[in-house]
Amino acid sequence: MATKMEQKSSNGPSAARTQTTFAVDPATQAVLEHLKEKFGVTTNTAVIRKALALADIAADAAGDSHSVTIEDTNGEKLKVILTG
Repeated sequence: MATKMEQKSSNGPSAARTQTTFAVDPATQAVLEHLKEKFGVTTNTAVIRKALALADIAADAAGDSHSVTIEDTNGEKLKVILTG
């Protein structure tokens, strides 16, 4: 059974594709490189796919409060407010 993130990031062979190109500043490129390592992927496309899947899940979960709470492996909680 696929997790919600796997379902949202699925792009099977029959999926229509659109190519988008954009420029990023050095700080954003550094974050992309960091996330490649964290996610265990080798391309910016894979990072963006995963990031968008997570953002979609967070946006759905946030509801009217525009916030989600993330709990790390140590039980520490972080409230994230999704604005603007």
